[in-house]
Amino acid sequence: MNAQRSTPGDRKTVWNHTFLWTSKHQTAEQLAPLRDKADDLGVKVVQCLRSLGPPRRRDLYEALKTNCENDKTLQDFWAEIHSVPKWVDWPQIERGQKFLYRYLAPNLVGLALQGFLGGTATIAGGTEVLVRTGGFSVNVLERRFLETFLWLLQVTTSLHSIQPGGEGFASTVRVRLLHATVRHRILGLMDQDPSYFDQAKYGTPVNLRDAIHATCIFCCMPLFRQLPAIGIQPSADEIADFVALFRYIAYLMGTPHESFASVERAKATMESVMLCEPEPTEASKAIAMNFIATIQDYPGINISRAFIETGCRALSGDELADTMGFSRPSIFSRIAFRGCCTLLVVMSTLQQWIPAFDRLMIQKSKQLVGSIMTLQGEKFEYKHVPRLDKFTQREDKKRCSPSRFRPVETIGFIVVAGQVSMYAIPWGVVGCIAYQLGFWLYYGRKTALVSAYQLDFSSASQLKISVGQSSKLQKF
Repeated sequence: MNAQRSTPGDRKTVWNHTFLWTSKHQTAEQLAPLRDKADDLGVKVVQCLRSLGPPRRRDLYEALKTNCENDKTLQDFWAEIHSVPKWVDWPQIERGQKFLYRYLAPNLVGLALQGFLGGTATIAGGTEVLVRTGGFSVNVLERRFLETFLWLLQVTTSLHSIQPGGEGFASTVRVRLLHATVRHRILGLMDQDPSYFDQAKYGTPVNLRDAIHATCIFCCMPLFRQLPAIGIQPSADEIADFVALFRYIAYLMGTPHESFASVERAKATMESVMLCEPEPTEASKAIAMNFIATIQDYPGINISRAFIETGCRALSGDELADTMGFSRPSIFSRIAFRGCCTLLVVMSTLQQWIPAFDRLMIQKSKQLVGSIMTLQGEKFEYKHVPRLDKFTQREDKKRCSPSRFRPVETIGFIVVAGQVSMYAIPWGVVGCIAYQLGFWLYYGRKTALVSAYQLDFSSASQLKISVGQSSKLQKF
């Protein structure tokens, strides 16, 4: 969506997100130079590592660690990533790590339904790179999403993990080198076929503006879009801590970290890149549909396609969902998703009210994360290599057998039914009491009037009889 000329105080709307333009926002023209810039140092490091041997199926971080003293470029890169900037506040970063586990379930819902479908799929240049790697076909997309989730867990599991030498630190450097490898590969293919990637339209492959947008998906969108849309509002301190964490991650990734120097700057950065992105491309629609096909009827959660599309509409808006080609949800799907959101809101509220419950939930979340990390492994490999004949298209999941029982949707529907009962039963009791009171007032008063009338009629009749008898006695 192209930004128009703006002045502070103007109201802007991008999909379902409305904000006021400030002096911290940037126009498309101001962000345009970042489309032609990339992580040049990372590419130089990859070139040096490639000279040591084939890059495929090799741990780039370990190769860097082993050979960092043998080359000036590798040595400079190693020194840069291990130097801790003065603005890094480790206690604040540790608090920021807890944010993910405090709201683990809402963050996962937001990451899948809004971060991926409504965020990643709308980065036109980034999407064009992704479809050329082949990593977003239905057959491998599950593993690709788990790798991204695993990286997010590693950078938040502990303070030691994100500090130099930790697992999260190493994984972040690996991701940076993988991105640089993809860029190096695509540039080589563009030399063979200039039409392979439209650099004039999407910017240079794996450019800095796309890198900023990708950081916003993990850092800003949970704070300012996903959780508020669910009904959860993080505190100001939680927001500041989480932004500080991802500013350091952006520094390690070679992304302009000044864009996340403060909460106001980070929010303005997110809104600026959203405003200047073009409409979703056919490639965006293809990987979005592949993602839906991948998580639909996933063993254990068994969520339906309608439920997934309902969640995307709730978090990203009907306009974007219609543009992506999502179907209109049924009433049941809307009720089920709203019930799940209500349950998440209740859980987060209890955590805010009860510190002991909050600590318990964070502990259990970390235990769950530990089991996932053990099952999935800890390293990223360069598996999906761009080729001239490789381009991800929309695919359907093979041997997909829809489940008849959908626990997530059932729980959501039960929650809404419980809500309705909580309101319906008290009001029903009040209605019954009011009805009985009205009945008594109306019919009780009417009965009293009838009884009084009958009493008066009986007295008059007796008086008339007495007068008649007296007259007869006088005549006698």
